[in-house]
Amino acid sequence: MKKWFGVLLAVALCAALFCVGADATGGTMTGGGTAEDPYIVMDAADLDAVRDNLGAYYELGADIDLGGEEWTPIGSSGQPFTGTFEGDGHTTSGLTV
Repeated sequence: MKKWFGVLLAVALCAALFCVGADATGGTMTGGGTAEDPYIVMDAADLDAVRDNLGAYYELGADIDLGGEEWTPIGSSGQPFTGTFEGDGHTTSGLTV
């Protein structure tokens, strides 16, 4: 019985680590955040989550209209954005800084 418990625990931990790795930003983005598999940013929540991982690779998967809402810039002089962000033909609009 102890052997099976250990196996089940190992499987559960691996599954949990895989899920965290698939979305390290905590948002709903898909992708792995690498050059070969960038995070796909689909909406305002995904765009906001970029600030959680400033060094990853991102790609817009849709146009995002922020509807004129106040927006805090991503990154700062102390913690700059060092990743890559590809628009892939999409745009962000309607944000106020």
